[in-house]
Amino acid sequence: MRGLLAEVAAATGLPAGPVEVSGTPGLGGPLAVDELVTGAVAAQLLAARALRGDDAPVRIDGPHVGLAVRSERYARLAGRPVGLGFAPLSRFFATSDGWVRLHGNYAHHRAAAATVLGSEDPAQVARVATRWRAEELESAVVAAGGAAAAVRTPEGWAASEPGRAVAGLPLLELRRSAEAPPRRPPLEGLRVLDLTRVIAGPVATRVLASHGADVLRVDGPQLPDLPGGLLDTGVGKRHVVLDLAAARDRATVEELLAGADVVVQGYRPGALDAFGLDPAALAERHPHLVVVRISAWGLHGPWAGHRGFDSLVQAASGIATVCGSPEQPGALPAQALDHATGYLAAATVLAGLVRQRAEGGGWHGELSLAQTARWLLDAPRDPSSPAPDPDPAPYHATPGLAGRAGRGRGPAWFPAVDVGGRAAAGHRTGLARAVTVDLAAAGAFLAAHGRLLDRRRFELLTGAGDADAVVAAVDGYRNPDGGYGWGLEPDLRSATSQPGGALHALEAFADLAPVATPRAAQVCDWLASVSLPDGGVPFALPVPDPAACAPFWVQADAATSSLQLTGVIAATAYRVPGLDPATTPWLARATAYCLDAIRELDASVHAMELAFAVQFLDAAGRSVPEAADLVDRVRPWIPADGLLHVAGGAEGEFMRPLDFAPFPGGPARALFAPSVVEAELDRLAAGQQDDGGWTVDFDSYSPAAALEWRGHATVRALVLLRANGRL
Repeated sequence: MRGLLAEVAAATGLPAGPVEVSGTPGLGGPLAVDELVTGAVAAQLLAARALRGDDAPVRIDGPHVGLAVRSERYARLAGRPVGLGFAPLSRFFATSDGWVRLHGNYAHHRAAAATVLGSEDPAQVARVATRWRAEELESAVVAAGGAAAAVRTPEGWAASEPGRAVAGLPLLELRRSAEAPPRRPPLEGLRVLDLTRVIAGPVATRVLASHGADVLRVDGPQLPDLPGGLLDTGVGKRHVVLDLAAARDRATVEELLAGADVVVQGYRPGALDAFGLDPAALAERHPHLVVVRISAWGLHGPWAGHRGFDSLVQAASGIATVCGSPEQPGALPAQALDHATGYLAAATVLAGLVRQRAEGGGWHGELSLAQTARWLLDAPRDPSSPAPDPDPAPYHATPGLAGRAGRGRGPAWFPAVDVGGRAAAGHRTGLARAVTVDLAAAGAFLAAHGRLLDRRRFELLTGAGDADAVVAAVDGYRNPDGGYGWGLEPDLRSATSQPGGALHALEAFADLAPVATPRAAQVCDWLASVSLPDGGVPFALPVPDPAACAPFWVQADAATSSLQLTGVIAATAYRVPGLDPATTPWLARATAYCLDAIRELDASVHAMELAFAVQFLDAAGRSVPEAADLVDRVRPWIPADGLLHVAGGAEGEFMRPLDFAPFPGGPARALFAPSVVEAELDRLAAGQQDDGGWTVDFDSYSPAAALEWRGHATVRALVLLRANGRL
């Protein structure tokens, strides 16, 4: 540890202070992993003390460090583990001359590997990989846009061109980047813009948040990060979604940069350059900033722009062979390169702030996983056995994802958000889209009040569950005829199969994307069996057991097709993997019926029928041109604010913009100004109650339905917020 702290002191210009360590992290192994992670944690604590002017010794609990650098293993949501693990494709595969490590946690990386290896199935990949030489397979996967590394020995890495590029680099770098007067932003309330992904960068900004910084993480809408990672590293932060390819969002980022104190980046070098976010460009436009960048392979050499992850750096650098052998590679007992680099990055930020106070200027820090790996391989080795895992219970914290300030309150520097998530005076709503949702509270609400189905859907949404569990929960409502009843539609308690039950089943199946279930086609076959000659389904079939059912279900005309029900069922079916009109006869007939029925509508149409008809046009219009064309026909009947009172409903019951166009990318979104949609998403996020759940604005017809609708509404709110880039 002392050697690492000396290197940090040399790079940052801050002296290494006294550190007292009780116990050890207990990670063990052939390399100095305990020293690496303890030293990295100590480095950021020392820098924080220096920034606060506190020269007291830093005291470190070794077992706590061991848990912290494995936080993804211990993250819990409603008592269930939710942290990042490894996907089946993220493993070592034997090749004709050695081994290669793939990284397949992200769908686009799995797809890239599959273009080379012909499959995403690990067993098939294992067979095909043996036909390749390791470095050739590495190159092919990387060229296809994937992430891979051939397993090398430390000597092989040191002799390689990318290894030589890293060999001469220090553990980290910090240098003055611009001329500017001294600044003294306090650590409490420090304004940090978080442009990071995966583990190392998010750990760095999580550390800064733990010191009291106001951290705003920015994600893009195209490739959202994995939910488990966000749950682990997102505590204490705010999260927004901004599209850097959109001029409006780029202007928002520029405004945020002007008000920030620190920027932390965790993308490949060059990935942000086109948007003017490289450190040099930032120093020119915003010379007051401390900018710290983390990469996998460093800034120099042929791999500078390669995708990289902790496991791949271990494989390429020789750590995997030291932890195992060239014949059977192994791994560190934790993703220590990620976590240690994250803590060191936080130390670099804090050191830059100390230097800025004394010397002025902007400051720029650089770190990489490969530089951390080089330190670990060069450090004196004292092999040890892993200690038993300590009890994590005393160390567990239970903050919501909204951060230290509590749900509904954004950082003071974030210009569009005031207490309660309202737009601050003088700023346009949605300047940057803050998520004020407490997922932990939502999970706790569902655990206490939700149906099994809603709990399973929530698990899937947050990365803690799987598709099979959701299908099994839906099967509890399934009848032998292939339809669904038994109260799957909460206000229709009848045991009989009903179109309303089919709607809710398809809604759950849509959550499974990209996974398809044969149950989806089977329920469409059932719908075909009860459809009327014109292709529509009735609002409800006869209800022989009406107890606790809403009267509108019991009194429905079973001999007349309902555009309201057929439209919303078909709209949902278009979102279900494997269902489309070309291969699903019921959906083809329902689509034709809905198009004809919508052509016959006039201005007297009921608000709910209109909303569900537009939902159909929005979903079908992505692939059926006639549906997209009909959106303009209904436009005159929908107010600009999207609010239509539901005649015959509760006093405050309205159809709202997200009832017409719930998902982005469809033709119905053109009915509303972007500010209207953003305001509605703000309203939806702010609708979370103190107990963690959402409510509905319509009447229920039984005590069970009143409770079940809240669970359904909670999951639907989260589904919509996720789909619209708010989670």
